Amino acid sequence: MSVVEPPAKKAKVEDSPAEAKEETISYHVEDEDAPDDSRPRISDIVAFHDQDTTLNVLAHTHAPMLTSISDGGMQYLLAGARANVGIATGRYTFEIKIMEALSVPMEHQSTVAPRHLLRVGVATQEADLIIGGSGSSHSICYDSEGYFHSESTKTKVSPARFVRGDVIAVVLNLNIIGVNAQTISIYRNNKLLCKPQSIPECLKGEHLYPAITYRNMGLVYNFDDAPLSPLPFSCRMWQDAAKKDSTIASATPAPQDGKYDVLLPIGLPNQGLFDWADLFLQKNPQYVEISDRAILRWADRSEIKRPKGYGPEARTSNDKPGMGFGIPMMDDLSIKKALHTFLPMMKRHCVIMELKDNLVRDSRRDVLAKWFAASCRRVAVVAVGTPSSDYTEHFQSLFLEDKQATVDMVHKQKMVEHQRKVAMKQKQKDLEKKKNGCRKVTSESRSKEKG
Repeated sequence: MSVVEPPAKKAKVEDSPAEAKEETISYHVEDEDAPDDSRPRISDIVAFHDQDTTLNVLAHTHAPMLTSISDGGMQYLLAGARANVGIATGRYTFEIKIMEALSVPMEHQSTVAPRHLLRVGVATQEADLIIGGSGSSHSICYDSEGYFHSESTKTKVSPARFVRGDVIAVVLNLNIIGVNAQTISIYRNNKLLCKPQSIPECLKGEHLYPAITYRNMGLVYNFDDAPLSPLPFSCRMWQDAAKKDSTIASATPAPQDGKYDVLLPIGLPNQGLFDWADLFLQKNPQYVEISDRAILRWADRSEIKRPKGYGPEARTSNDKPGMGFGIPMMDDLSIKKALHTFLPMMKRHCVIMELKDNLVRDSRRDVLAKWFAASCRRVAVVAVGTPSSDYTEHFQSLFLEDKQATVDMVHKQKMVEHQRKVAMKQKQKDLEKKKNGCRKVTSESRSKEKG
């Protein structure tokens, strides 16, 4: 991920956003009050559905609040949530208030920076739930460190940081014309923190949903018609969106019998069980994977440093890739133990992707014993025998991708070698030319001496 940071005086950095004290630069940008609009408004409540939150997000039932699980290694992982109403046109706002910065122990703090983090912005329905950072081309956001994230690039736009008690307002202006058209703005306690940032071309015309990513914080969200910190101009809240400007993402319906599936895929080693799981999860996004490799992906998106990296070459296998963070609470798989503890109570469809443990009877019994809740339906999926046509097509596409990647790598190596040889030949020619020039000069000087 590239970082663009203009030269500026760096703000003082504190250990906790609750203790940060920094000077806020106010940008006086004129904006217009929202015009009268009699169009029909949306009737659905703007909220966060379970399937649009990461597994460590805790949503309060009787209050618009979000916290996260911050124990058993979970304090290192980012939490992400995306709302259910997307906007394609018009100008609307929503607010996030920082209620608390959780005090949790974190070993090897240098592997994760910072301890507390908030990113707030908008994202498409296809975007990763953790916005910002590398690979975030489907989202744009501001973070609590003063950076703006867009198209896998982050730019320092403000020295101000978010602290406990702050009300952060995001104003998304998708109007084609007018003041600050096609921009996103960030306000802290009704003060504009930086100039409005342009919407990237890849997101123009898309329905954009409110999105939050945070670590070790307690947050209050406000999509309603009464702002917590009124802006200098009138702007409609997200809940007041017109039907023609918006779209509603439907929630995953609850099972009729109230039981949520817990799938245990059973297969043989090196027979494509993980490819089957990838295809299944792609077709059934309401399921979440619990496995070592899923934890590694989560840690990668949480920007946790791993000495040997996250590439395929840094894994011993798909089933047991090894953690290797140098953080005891992550290396001993405390995160997976925590997931097995609280997920049976959270009513989510899950896939327990453990090749060896699912295949061996005693290990399988140990796993099933953890999912004893009355709301769980424990199902074994035996992936042995002749594969389906969908799986065959999926595997062939993966095979072609791998083959193409190998061909591209070989071609790239050949091009590098060719360029190296061309450079060597050119260097030899230059040296030969230089030698010939020296010989010519020497011959002329000798001729002159004889003459």
